[in-house]
Amino acid sequence: MKGEISEKILGAIIDCGMATTSVVIDAFFDYHNRGRRRSSKVIQARIMPDAKERNRVRAVIYKLKNEGCLQAIDQEWKVTKLGLEKFKKLLAVSSNRLPDANYEIVKAGEVTIIIFDIPEDSSHKRQWLRSALKNLKFFMLQRSVWVGRVRIPAEFLEDIKNLNLQDYVQIISLDKLNSFTRLTESR
Repeated sequence: MKGEISEKILGAIIDCGMATTSVVIDAFFDYHNRGRRRSSKVIQARIMPDAKERNRVRAVIYKLKNEGCLQAIDQEWKVTKLGLEKFKKLLAVSSNRLPDANYEIVKAGEVTIIIFDIPEDSSHKRQWLRSALKNLKFFMLQRSVWVGRVRIPAEFLEDIKNLNLQDYVQIISLDKLNSFTRLTESR
């Protein structure tokens, strides 16, 4: 998303105080990975960023310098007042972002049915939910009814709660024929 790299660079420099470009890049990738769910593939992919990513971060650092958000003092970067204001604005914007729609997939014996009716003014949240369900290997019976044999991750339920969707989403687990448990009530 627009401004995400700038936000993470400014946050990394604020965490470090003052830092050289290489320290900022390393701190950026640490700061960047903080909010991510940790799967072994994500950790392995993010430990050593490739040259293209490092160059992209370096370019944003110099863009921030030209905008007056960063100041170079003895080959180290410092966040200016303007940079601090920009960081606060970017942080406010990022708080409205949707969570990552990728979760760890764990197969389950029971069938899980997810039914939702999310209001039209929250259509972006509805699209996020559909994307998350696809990534969890659920299949669509109807646009708002999804079925799968996957254990529902706790992070997924937490994200539904954080997005204030718990009143619009019903999760039902069919563990035996003619028997079901509502996961949204039991957790």
